[in-house]
Amino acid sequence: AVICGLFLLKEEGPFDLVVSGINAGENTSAHSILTSGTCAAAIEASFYDLPALAFSLDVDEKYIFQNSANTANFQAAAARASKIAQATLKFTFPEKLACLNVNFPRNVSPTTPIKITYPVKVKYIDAPLEKEDPRGNRYYWLWGKELCALPEGSDSKVVLIDREISISPLGYDLSLQGNEITELLARLIKSLHE
Repeated sequence: AVICGLFLLKEEGPFDLVVSGINAGENTSAHSILTSGTCAAAIEASFYDLPALAFSLDVDEKYIFQNSANTANFQAAAARASKIAQATLKFTFPEKLACLNVNFPRNVSPTTPIKITYPVKVKYIDAPLEKEDPRGNRYYWLWGKELCALPEGSDSKVVLIDREISISPLGYDLSLQGNEITELLARLIKSLHE
């Protein structure tokens, strides 16, 4: 969607900011971020040197795949998202910052505190659930049970437990470096030649 927008709407550019969302369902934890289309669209913008925001709202699970989610919560989240986007336009993103992942608690209001957070590794233990579509065909959906202990300062704890707004800076550099990693890879490559 980002690539299409940038190229098909280029006559209307240049663009100052890419906004993705508001997603129905929070996107906290590295596990969720890496499987999220909302976050992927925001990260995609960084490849074109555009600042981007990914917005998601925690909703009761019965609303995740319906259009009947609590509109008051979405309106409150949209009002806060608009203010965050306007404020973001006043700043220049550092080179390594791909996007800001913003998650709203389901009870978001004009006074809900905002916290700078980091993505926790996982928040659910996933398992496949067998479901049936309206035509009677089986399909599988990954769904999980929330972990009890979420670390302080993590995006998941701030949104799901503390019921505050989480802003996590995300980078696009997924590589790991350092002596321990380099030594491990050297041993691995050496073992391939034995």
